[in-house]
Amino acid sequence: MDNAEETQTKDFEHENTEENVLPEKSNSALSILDEDDKKRSVVWAHFDKFADVKGVIWAKCQYCGSGKYNMSNGSSTGNLNRHDLTKAHLEKVDPSVDKQPFSNKVFCKKLSEWIVTDDQPFTVVKSPEFHALINICNPEANIPSAGTIKSDILKLYKNYKTNVQNILQTSPNVVGFLGITGHYIHSDWNLKVILVDFVELQRSHSEWSLINELCQVFKIFHRATEEMSKSQSVTLSSSIPVYNVLLDHLEKLLDKQHKEHCSIPEIRTAIAKGYKKLKTYYAKTDESCVYPVATILDLRMKLKYYQQQQWEQEYIDAALDVIRNVYNDYCQVNSLAINDSSIQEHDQNNFFGMFEISNDSSKENELEEYLRKPVINFKTNLLQWWKAHEATYPHLSAIARNFLVIPDISVPVERIFLAEPI
Repeated sequence: MDNAEETQTKDFEHENTEENVLPEKSNSALSILDEDDKKRSVVWAHFDKFADVKGVIWAKCQYCGSGKYNMSNGSSTGNLNRHDLTKAHLEKVDPSVDKQPFSNKVFCKKLSEWIVTDDQPFTVVKSPEFHALINICNPEANIPSAGTIKSDILKLYKNYKTNVQNILQTSPNVVGFLGITGHYIHSDWNLKVILVDFVELQRSHSEWSLINELCQVFKIFHRATEEMSKSQSVTLSSSIPVYNVLLDHLEKLLDKQHKEHCSIPEIRTAIAKGYKKLKTYYAKTDESCVYPVATILDLRMKLKYYQQQQWEQEYIDAALDVIRNVYNDYCQVNSLAINDSSIQEHDQNNFFGMFEISNDSSKENELEEYLRKPVINFKTNLLQWWKAHEATYPHLSAIARNFLVIPDISVPVERIFLAEPI
């Protein structure tokens, strides 16, 4: 061995001697670079830098004593990356590593979640580069189509929505939340809506009691509004029954002897005012013939409704008089029209035919026969029934056609204003 080799050997032995004096724990006082240096590589999550007494910089593996590397003179982290962390220290590096076999179902679920949370388009799965990347990570992964991704995301949304609803509805403390949305017009003139925040409302127990009581008051109003707002159903014949249901509901809340009595003074005051207003509107139904006519021509109710609701006989007789007057007017107008058309027809075909006497007595018996028939089930389609019995009740069916078509509320018009620009 020549002098050069001897000097290099001594230097190497001295270097190893200096390294061996390094403490085994990474939190040694010699670790002075955690705050002073910016360790940019991810590998430094598993290595510590140390300076020995001569100022030589070393990197030491946090999990074993053998992984020590000289980092002086601007050395790179190549040796550190080649240190076999994944095999030698897998449990230490990431104890939460999932050791379960690959599941394409789980992969698709995580892929959908990533697309949603990172605001990626569904078509990202069509990218050849994306396919290449996934293939490098796991060749067994089967990338779904954009359509499948869309379907999976909708399923995820429904699941998350159901979970949130369950949390909000089953909260034992009746926790309230406030959703804050932002609305703006995009540069392409499309209206955009985003969820800004979703925060819990802090309210006292008394305030929540007030809100719960109000919900109970308005629940039946909500159901009535939904039913009366249907555009494909007859609603006029239900007006009087709905008014009575709502008024009965408010009367129970105001009656101190009733089990449904409202115990909160502020709400009782509001109920009393609402009851008075509702009675005002209800009284206006007496000013028009359309309400009793529609109710009686609803074969699910007829006069039976008034009787079962124990209306005073004078009101029942008044409703019957209204339908009889309307019926007689229709019969008279239709009879004149029929006679005129018959005369014209006989003039052309048979001169003596104009003197024929009709044996049709339906005009006198049609209404009374209809009223004698029992009411039918509420599930029956009202308009289809009149269609099927148009020949049996020609005059009544004409009245039903003209009266039952009338909408009870202005929702149809409001829908037009909301749906169509004026």
